[in-house]
Amino acid sequence: LPDDDAATICETSGRVCASYEIKIFKTDNPDEEAAPGEAGQICGRGASLMLGYFDDQASTEASFNASGWFITGDLGWIDERGCLRVTGRKKDIIIRGGHNIFPARIEGLA
Repeated sequence: LPDDDAATICETSGRVCASYEIKIFKTDNPDEEAAPGEAGQICGRGASLMLGYFDDQASTEASFNASGWFITGDLGWIDERGCLRVTGRKKDIIIRGGHNIFPARIEGLA
């Protein structure tokens, strides 16, 4: 956010903006909220979130928990200031622009 200090900007993904929420759910149970400070699956909901995948009901249902939170596939935790700290991915694949990107392949190029 505009008033965040340099450490917050460099070390975290920041706090959510108005009209969007994030919560951390247990890694092995997307319907059970993680304890404060505990790492787990990052889930979100809000006005800017998609309603689902076009013509793919099965993928839509698999991407939301029972309470309607979108399961991002990312892992992380929320610190005491409410800032999100991303620690990894539950699945080792990134989908960008419709392409599957495997982080291990990119890391192997370094």
